[in-house]
Amino acid sequence: AAIQSAHAARRLAGIDNWRTIVALYGHLLARTHSPVVLLNRAIALAELEGRRGRFARADSLLAHVAAAVRDPRASDPEIRIRYLQLRGGVLGDLSRYPEADSFYVAAVAASRAAPAGGATALASSLGDLAEIRKRLGRFGEAESLAREALQVTRRAHPGDHHDVASAANRLAIIVHQNGRLAEAESLQRATLEMDRRVLGPNHPAVATWMSNLAALLADQGRLGEAESYHRQAVGLLVAALGEDHPSVAIARGQLATVLQARGAYPEALALRRAALATFRRQFGDSHEDVATAVSNLGSVLRLLGRYQEAAGAFREAIGIFRRVNGEEHLNVAVATHNLGKTLVDMGRHGEAEVTLRRALALAARALPQGHPNLAVMESTYGRALAGLGRYREAERTLLGAHQRIAAALGERHPRTREVAGYLAALYGEWGRAAESARWRRAAAGE
Repeated sequence: AAIQSAHAARRLAGIDNWRTIVALYGHLLARTHSPVVLLNRAIALAELEGRRGRFARADSLLAHVAAAVRDPRASDPEIRIRYLQLRGGVLGDLSRYPEADSFYVAAVAASRAAPAGGATALASSLGDLAEIRKRLGRFGEAESLAREALQVTRRAHPGDHHDVASAANRLAIIVHQNGRLAEAESLQRATLEMDRRVLGPNHPAVATWMSNLAALLADQGRLGEAESYHRQAVGLLVAALGEDHPSVAIARGQLATVLQARGAYPEALALRRAALATFRRQFGDSHEDVATAVSNLGSVLRLLGRYQEAAGAFREAIGIFRRVNGEEHLNVAVATHNLGKTLVDMGRHGEAEVTLRRALALAARALPQGHPNLAVMESTYGRALAGLGRYREAERTLLGAHQRIAAALGERHPRTREVAGYLAALYGEWGRAAESARWRRAAAGE
């Protein structure tokens, strides 16, 4: 009963009480020595370790109980599905995407085979698989899976329900990723209004949907509207959770992103520093969220032209990511790419070229060939080549990057247009004025 109460408090009130749940399972295991209890405790402990950012430890715990999942005495389908979902999630956090995909495929199969009433597990498994397919760059498959997850959830909850809103939010994010911004906006607004009705206008989930809508508006160039929604989200979260909650820090970082796009760098810098301070107080210095916040601080310092400080922030983030995630993690590649971009801005093109080659090599081990994020990194590498006067190599690299990003996200997507701007700059430096003018028009969306 105590375990059930703890789980209920976690689900309904959003209380992060995995430490208590682990302890309760430990007491029960000492009395019963049951494989079911052993498995439940391991899953709860893995949840706790994952939330602390210790993903390798969580994966090791789950690997050690894999045999218990197959034990006939622990054959509860719900336990097996939860194990598969959590193992897939941890592997995804470790950037081991193909392995994560295989566990999510198994979770979907187990959910489909589960007794009647397993719609929630099926919808969750489909949504998890959609997320990992998105990370793998398989955006069409991700969207199909997210649509099925929404359909399953709607059949289980025909009216307004938070689970329906959550499934619609996931689909909206993927449609946004696929470049259909108007459709994504419609989905995101419906999500926001539904949870306002279900949970009330001041619930933290409502603030999250506001932030997601704001990100979508920002990608459409509607920065004023985006800023307004982000500020509302921050206000709601502060009122609900307090100034020093990690969710508030995340929301402040999202607001900072829009302020950076609007050129409001001093306020963005203050928000980045506040978010980093919150994460450090909550998690210490060796946590993935701290590394991400340090990297985000570097991004605004770079925009302010404070390149030495920005490079220092990116190097610090790389060090934390290596300690927390491991040398080969995608996060290390992304932070290394950001460092390379800063070196390009500093005119240190030789050092940038070496740094960016290293970032690309790391990313290529984590992402499938043709993934748009690889193409984004290649575009920065093209800038470094142009700075070294290696124009033909730069041209080949930038044209290839532009083609892959446009194919994945569309010609008018901000990332596609950004690479068009790089091509315009390349041809300008190269003395090819007509081509430079053509790419400037493409960068402007004409």
